[in-house]
Amino acid sequence: MTYKITWYPFDDHPRSDSCWSLSTGPEGRVYAAACLENASGGDAQLFRYNEGADRLDHILDVPAAVDDAPDSGRASQCKIHYSFVPSPSDDILYIATHTSAPGANERFFSPWRCWHNPKTRYRGSALIAYDVVKDSVLWWETMIPQEGCRCLLHDAERSLLYAVSYPLDHLVCYDLRTKKPTDLGRI
Repeated sequence: MTYKITWYPFDDHPRSDSCWSLSTGPEGRVYAAACLENASGGDAQLFRYNEGADRLDHILDVPAAVDDAPDSGRASQCKIHYSFVPSPSDDILYIATHTSAPGANERFFSPWRCWHNPKTRYRGSALIAYDVVKDSVLWWETMIPQEGCRCLLHDAERSLLYAVSYPLDHLVCYDLRTKKPTDLGRI
């Protein structure tokens, strides 16, 4: 069996060095996160496959959307790591950020090295509610302070999100009605 393979570069984020998240959105289109995690002040950008033009369209500058500039000096909003969850009932794509890039002008990233320093530590995983019909951010909150989100799950029936944090490896439950996280403990 032979498969046709097509390369789709992240033209609007040419320095990106990884793509950890690829998902179908609530409306059936394909979304991808272009991540720059191996450079100081790295950033994540959101792309969507444009079937008509057969290309990837840049649709969201993630750090700008959550007011956390890559050159802030803090560990940056550099990736989305298994953290796209579609909500078909309301056309929202929930997105949670993660980190592994050192802050601007830093040589390497260590969550422990910057944990107690408010100038360099990671602000925390930002949870974004992205409306795929209006192509806009409805709202965002810091879901997990000082930690990234490794993965995200949506319990639509109960309006809850479940996340696994990094580096402390805690299970976090986020209530979408109250916009409050609850730390359920280390796993």
